[in-house]
Amino acid sequence: MNNHQELHDTHTARSIRGKAVAHMAELVVVISKRDNRQALGIFPKVTGLARKVHDSGSVASVFNGLVDTAKAAGKIKTDKTTLDRRCPTRWNADFDCLYAHSIFKIAGDLVDELSDVLSLFDEMTLHFSQSETPLISDSIGALEDLLTSLRNVRDDDETSDVVRVAACAGVMVAEKYISLTDECEVYSIAIVMSPDKKLDWFRSRKWKDEDIERIKNLAIDRWEESYKAFSKASTAPATSEPSNGASTGERRNRWKVVPTKITTTPNGPDRIQAYLAEPPISTSSLAALGGPISYCFLQEESTPSLA
Repeated sequence: MNNHQELHDTHTARSIRGKAVAHMAELVVVISKRDNRQALGIFPKVTGLARKVHDSGSVASVFNGLVDTAKAAGKIKTDKTTLDRRCPTRWNADFDCLYAHSIFKIAGDLVDELSDVLSLFDEMTLHFSQSETPLISDSIGALEDLLTSLRNVRDDDETSDVVRVAACAGVMVAEKYISLTDECEVYSIAIVMSPDKKLDWFRSRKWKDEDIERIKNLAIDRWEESYKAFSKASTAPATSEPSNGASTGERRNRWKVVPTKITTTPNGPDRIQAYLAEPPISTSSLAALGGPISYCFLQEESTPSLA
């Protein structure tokens, strides 16, 4: 990271922090000077102790003795044997460092709360750091869920004020990036076209009815414009075909009933309206079929335009 980027990040963090402090103050959630000093001192203290445990043999010996005694007394239950160092360039290093202090019970309630908040980020980054490439619908969904969780922290009266203000800052950042997805229709359409999500995904997250209707119309319009042609053959109007020899030049029997060949109508299954009318399948069922991509290949024969 160059100096200019570091200065930019520092300025941005301070700006968001100031906005979060002001916003929460309007809700009568104010950080006292004492709480502010305590919060700012958390990482210097926990990282300093972790560094001493790793760098000093005498400190490590004392620490290990205390851990063994606490385990024998049943005060702590963990397979960990030491504290995690904080590495600024490694994902979730802040959480790992705080979590170790939390499980060894050498930190206060504030560290425990902060560790719980950071665990929200830990779960998400662990999921997306797996070898499988996440789909857009998964990424947006995870960001939406993270935003909801941070709002829960911000609005929890039983949580310490300093953690609530920090969560408010996180909400502001998440809302900023989620709002940018409105500039590209792909993000919302990707969720609509996920067979385990569809429009129910938005309803379950308490989206406004008018926003859900807008997204529905957006998906339908895009399908009509770009994908409807693929189902032209399967959505042709019902037609009658002669079966009494007229097509072969034979004399036609004028009394014989000509059977009608039934084909898929414009309201058939290979229409996005029919797709949206069906409830989403379960996530476990989708996984059993190999995921969204495999599911689309399986549906290609019956619903080519939707697949």
